[in-house]
Amino acid sequence: MASQPAVPKPSRPAIHIHFNVQSQFKVQPATTRKASRKTHAFRKAERAEYMSEFFSTLRLTGVSGKVKPFIPRGFANGLALCYKRAMKFSIVTPSFRNSQWLKLCIASVADQQHVELEHIVQDSCSDDGIQDWLPHDRRVKAFIEKDGGMYDAVNRGYRRATGDILAYLNCDEQYLPGALKTIHDFFEAHPQTEVALAGTIVTDGEGKYICHRHLMVPHPQHVWFRFPVLTSSVFIRRRVVHERGIFFDPRWCDLGDFHWVLALMKNEVPMKVLDYFTSVFADTGENMNLKPNAIREKNETLAMTPAWVRILKPIWILHHRLRRLAAGHFLLKPTSYSIYTLASPEQRVRFDVSKPTAVWWNRL
Repeated sequence: MASQPAVPKPSRPAIHIHFNVQSQFKVQPATTRKASRKTHAFRKAERAEYMSEFFSTLRLTGVSGKVKPFIPRGFANGLALCYKRAMKFSIVTPSFRNSQWLKLCIASVADQQHVELEHIVQDSCSDDGIQDWLPHDRRVKAFIEKDGGMYDAVNRGYRRATGDILAYLNCDEQYLPGALKTIHDFFEAHPQTEVALAGTIVTDGEGKYICHRHLMVPHPQHVWFRFPVLTSSVFIRRRVVHERGIFFDPRWCDLGDFHWVLALMKNEVPMKVLDYFTSVFADTGENMNLKPNAIREKNETLAMTPAWVRILKPIWILHHRLRRLAAGHFLLKPTSYSIYTLASPEQRVRFDVSKPTAVWWNRL
């Protein structure tokens, strides 16, 4: 009997993998090799998350059913380390009858480069002309509604925020050029830090220089007498409020910052200082913390100070100053800064500082 010709085996359909990595991810710098074990474990979990997102962008054609593509481990790890979603910023500005200052604040956020951001303005139904232009300003997401005070407005903005990094910037405050990009890179380099503390330059109402203010991680005893935080240069990860639930206490109309920082300390939220000046605060003489209600709340807060801490007040103040000295706060070099002013709301004005100081003389 004649042998039958061999039947060729059916060829396996070709698998075509289509993906667009560039549209989904952004290249980030390689991580340092000198990471701690804890940081290494964190980044290992991060790589798994990024690879999961990467595979979700793959599109398989030519084969029915589920097919797992083969990608060498080294190549996969490289993709995970190099391609990440860019962190998004959500900046919240509470507003009430500060139309001219708000315009400067918005401009300083809008010209930040190389970052993705949203600027949420919570205005409490101001009657100074804000409603004539704010709803039409495409640079911001404006919400005009009654609130329970500044800190309630910030909380409302934080609840609406969609960003990974949150901050709030008052109307009389601005960001310096490149501030948010620096903060972005800082959080990328410190994945376990949840609160970044940078520095603020203090000016008068015309933008003229007053002093530099470095921030420090608050000390549990010092904080009652020397508060080392200006919120204009505080940046937090989203999980601080959306997972830990540490919002501002709206019962405090003027000292909400202080009690919020106390809550951060109580919950042992990881904080780290960034030796960089991100912001400008205008000391106009009309700021909320100089008004009668703020003074009343300061007295109420001081009454909450533990008795043994009050007894040792001179020691804590001395220790605080020694901390500042050791941190190099008084070793400032000539510098300059560029901000928007009431006289120049459309273009930043440069101010040169030949003799910078860390002493805020009119707030001693």
